[in-house]
Amino acid sequence: MTPQSLLQTTLFLLSLLFLVQASSLLCFQHQEESLAQGPPLLATSVTSWWSPQNISLPSAASFTFSFH
Repeated sequence: MTPQSLLQTTLFLLSLLFLVQASSLLCFQHQEESLAQGPPLLATSVTSWWSPQNISLPSAASFTFSFH
């Protein structure tokens, strides 16, 4: 693995982590209301939020890499 591809992979993972954290913040109120039903709703909320964004993530990672 070249340093360039390693950096790109690292930035991709950081972007993924950031989006997951952002989704947690955006879904926080919904999860708070649903907390009595148990943790699986957390995964459902993140998945439903994440799915539309999944397509744009590679371009977001590429943009970050290009900017760097």
